Amino acid sequence: MYKIKEFLKSLDLTEKETDCYVSLLELGEQPASIIAKKIVQPRSSTAVQLETLVEKGFAKKYTKNNANYYSPVKPDDLKSLLERRRKKIDHQLLDLTNLAPEFRNIVSQFIPESKVLYFEGVEGVCKMIDIMTQKDTPLYFMSAHKFHPEIDQYVKEVYIPRRKKMKTKCQMIMTSHDKSKKYAKVNPQVYEWVGFIPSNTYPLESTIVIYDDVVQFQACCGENPSGVLIENAYLAKTMLAVFMLLRNAGRVVKHSL
Repeated sequence: MYKIKEFLKSLDLTEKETDCYVSLLELGEQPASIIAKKIVQPRSSTAVQLETLVEKGFAKKYTKNNANYYSPVKPDDLKSLLERRRKKIDHQLLDLTNLAPEFRNIVSQFIPESKVLYFEGVEGVCKMIDIMTQKDTPLYFMSAHKFHPEIDQYVKEVYIPRRKKMKTKCQMIMTSHDKSKKYAKVNPQVYEWVGFIPSNTYPLESTIVIYDDVVQFQACCGENPSGVLIENAYLAKTMLAVFMLLRNAGRVVKHSL
């Protein structure tokens, strides 16, 4: 019986509807009052569930002597019920395919498509660096410039050479320390603007990269680097505004490239 009930529930019947249907199979044509006694629940609730079985195609309804009686659809007939459902689903899938362009137009008007990717480990953060160098587009950084040694090496050996070949240049706000100042000094071809903020006042511990409709959050230091990439036009526009606010707020010391 357990397998039968689980199968019926997989056909979109609730547990109580399943009990009603099985009781109809056992007792045959009956009014709601008899089924209610069988499954031990109020007659009113049972009547609602029996009506639902009729709507879903699992039972039929008759009137005798001013009373409603219900009979079950035979199990052998459930196959035809499922066939009808399949045809309906096939038709709905076809409609969805045809309407997909209209749905996309509605979504694009109000909600930018979002994509969120999570990256783990040194390899994951290096993959994020690869992604942000796939296009020749300006990058905007807010960075602590603190890297795991392997990521630091990847920046020097892969990221910098790639960016030097691109026409667009980047902008960066970094916390001020010897390593970040040296980085800015030796890579003037990559950046059109670099500024520093005091690390004691603004203790950044990670890197934020903004480009196109993408924001990357990179935790590059420590033993377990990780990062999140979010593709969302609203978020990217907001983070770029934050970058420009910091740049123009007078607390960032411009570096002479």
